Amino acid sequence: MSHGSLDKNARAPVLNEHTAVIAMSDAKASALITTVMTVRQLDELSYRAKLRHWTRTDSWNPDGARLRLKNTKIEPFSVRMYDGDITAMPLLVGRPCFGILTAFLRYRDATKLVKGRGLQPSSRCASCVFRPDCERIVRNRLMASPALRQAYDQWLLAEGPGSFVRPNWKGSHAYRAWGRLCVVAEATPFKSVNDQAVLNHYQDADNAVLEKDRIRQIAARKKQLRAGNIDDRHLLDILVAGAYRSDDLIEAITEDGAPRALWQLPVDSLLELIDVWVCREVLRAEQKKVTAASIARIIVERGWRNTSANFGALSTRVSRDLGRIERFENTPWKGWVLLPPFDPRAEFSSEG
Repeated sequence: MSHGSLDKNARAPVLNEHTAVIAMSDAKASALITTVMTVRQLDELSYRAKLRHWTRTDSWNPDGARLRLKNTKIEPFSVRMYDGDITAMPLLVGRPCFGILTAFLRYRDATKLVKGRGLQPSSRCASCVFRPDCERIVRNRLMASPALRQAYDQWLLAEGPGSFVRPNWKGSHAYRAWGRLCVVAEATPFKSVNDQAVLNHYQDADNAVLEKDRIRQIAARKKQLRAGNIDDRHLLDILVAGAYRSDDLIEAITEDGAPRALWQLPVDSLLELIDVWVCREVLRAEQKKVTAASIARIIVERGWRNTSANFGALSTRVSRDLGRIERFENTPWKGWVLLPPFDPRAEFSSEG
């Protein structure tokens, strides 16, 4: 039994009138409840939070936004219960009021005066297709807890649901009895298998939307790539591919049988060569002409490593590196080549 909760078999707590009224006053309820604007947000609340929500005077239109309940159905009497807990039932989404004691007791008999017709049902409970099952759940829960049943009986003796329409309801004996009933209800834990099933349903729906958006983004990126437009993700893919090749070449230098043209290169020169390789692949992806001058401009613009004295010297060095790259891409090494060509289909990330 968690701290602050009542056992279902416990008697009602001793609450004075001041405590009950403070506990269920509009000011306190507003402080306890985050403003809920959608049915989904209500669906995802805990049982206790739902109890609190339906003590609000604007339960059905929080902050003026009318709740739009889902028009779903389940087979009548398909809900299985044990000791107040719902142990089996079909998935029910979009009906956060289902089986909530405060919602049913407060609104099942709600009426309003209609000119020429007298008192008429005014709540959604009156025409709800789930009313029989909802009523059975609420009664089962009242019977499962002596404390709840006692508080419920005291509320009925104080006029019960008929008191809600009284103009002087707040401050009345019925108001205090309702407050005590709500306090006991919140302290009496009940569970439902539908709660987690609803959370799973919304998570699955969110995942489906995310997956659809991911596929859309992938298609958009591929379309842009075909047009020669690369984004930051494409650039990162090329940089990562260059980093892998750089590591492999540096490792190959130390191995027996490494080509002379490779092990004669200082590591710094090898890193500069990979920068040239990256620039070449960027230009190819952008469907631009690859020249020593165009690569040199990218190196200068991006501030990459450059030990050349001037732009002309840099272009000369780039031209020399392009020749080495072509040679390394055709040098057999360990069943493949020393510097594998970039493969856009395999090395451009498929993630959106």
